[in-house]
Amino acid sequence: MDESPASPAFAPVVSITPAGTVALVAAVVPTAVGALMLSAPIFASGLLALALLGVARIAARRHLGGMRVKRELPARGRTGESFTVETRLVTRSAFPAGTTVRFRDPLASTTGEKRLIPGDAMPALRYTGKSSRRGIHRPRPWTITSTWPLGLFTTERSGAFHDNDTLLLQPKPFLPQRLSSHLERLALESVENSPEPPDPVSDFRLLREFRPGDSVKRIHWPASLRTGHLQVSELEPPRPKPRRYGILIHSYEPAGQVLTPETFEMILRIAAGLLQRFQHEEIPVVFRQYPDIPASLAHRSEVSQALDRLALCRRHPLVSLDPLTTAARDFRHCDEVFLLSDCPRREWEAVLREHFPANTCIDATSLSSHSRPGLKTRLRLTA
Repeated sequence: MDESPASPAFAPVVSITPAGTVALVAAVVPTAVGALMLSAPIFASGLLALALLGVARIAARRHLGGMRVKRELPARGRTGESFTVETRLVTRSAFPAGTTVRFRDPLASTTGEKRLIPGDAMPALRYTGKSSRRGIHRPRPWTITSTWPLGLFTTERSGAFHDNDTLLLQPKPFLPQRLSSHLERLALESVENSPEPPDPVSDFRLLREFRPGDSVKRIHWPASLRTGHLQVSELEPPRPKPRRYGILIHSYEPAGQVLTPETFEMILRIAAGLLQRFQHEEIPVVFRQYPDIPASLAHRSEVSQALDRLALCRRHPLVSLDPLTTAARDFRHCDEVFLLSDCPRREWEAVLREHFPANTCIDATSLSSHSRPGLKTRLRLTA
């Protein structure tokens, strides 16, 4: 935990409460009456009440001084998804014991403020945080509010968090239903087009009785002799051929085309969804966000690094498709290339399709696919 000096804090803001207003009136009136009537006892009582209010305001301004807020955040999170936050309020020794304060963390603004009693015995405060901004989280100040002493004044103090780690917010993965169905069809086609027949020496899954048309070589003689009936071994189905996919993200921006930041963020979410899907299926991926260099992702750690790059990436507009046609050679060994752009497909699909024989073109609202000769013809898809 961070043991550095007190967090940088803004000057406290002190305001009078309704109870303080009543007390102020109750102090001002006898002071004025005592002065008009030349009554020393009444005047003195009024001055004493004003002095008490002054002392209370000074105490209210100072008692939150030296407050530190230590916060433990996860190293990684996703935009729009909740994550666990653990916070500790550290006070100086002169902090009034038993004082109740209200604490607010902007990460958990939807949960409202928390009432708590700071002190050495205070357990860690646990709650869920959420942020919708991609990239490195830029913390906003904490806010602590107190009405000590006597509830006459409200003191509000803000300061910077002492975070244990830098929170990196990755795009929340998203796959449209049509794209998910398309990926399932690709997986089936990988099996159906596998050139590998069942291995005769591979392990079998079960035994069944001999049927006309079965090969004699598949008879399992030990089981047949034991049961008195011919038993045939069922071999493992053919394994799908190894697949390798490609993901290319570009931001082609033809003249006169108006693009919004939301479309780029949606494309990043779809890219994150594809990376997560291929990571789960252990499919190697060639990944590139133009103009960055391509990266070959074969291990989970490499996919995680690619997701980190998505969290930090910026949009790089292109005025020409020529660089993208040249980039096609980076994906020449891929079975399928997913071309993603925040620009509508109609502006770039026809040109890039000539250079990426097997491709799935995706923009923020739709996708289509094109196959190599010899594979099944896939229908046009709309997300």
